[in-house]
Amino acid sequence: MSGLYEKWFEAYVKVEKDPRLVAGLSCPSCGRTTLRLLFVVHPTDRSLGWAEFWCGACRQGIFFSRVSVPAGAETVSAEERRATQREDFEVIPPMFSSD
Repeated sequence: MSGLYEKWFEAYVKVEKDPRLVAGLSCPSCGRTTLRLLFVVHPTDRSLGWAEFWCGACRQGIFFSRVSVPAGAETVSAEERRATQREDFEVIPPMFSSD
């Protein structure tokens, strides 16, 4: 994996079970404490969805599909996500090396 993606993944692991912890976490890309974690929930099962994890300052981040949505997480439906002004961010790709 790319070094930057790995740092983002490690940050996500720290907050995935308790999204309240995101408030004090520094961005792996720029170091600012402006991270956001949003779960877009499945239409028939709100305990499943995808996670968008990004920095509001540098607009970089990662996302995961088919994740469990923890209690207390910020959530929206896919319809709500499409209808609102979406905060776009540059997705850090999980590049793999051949060595």
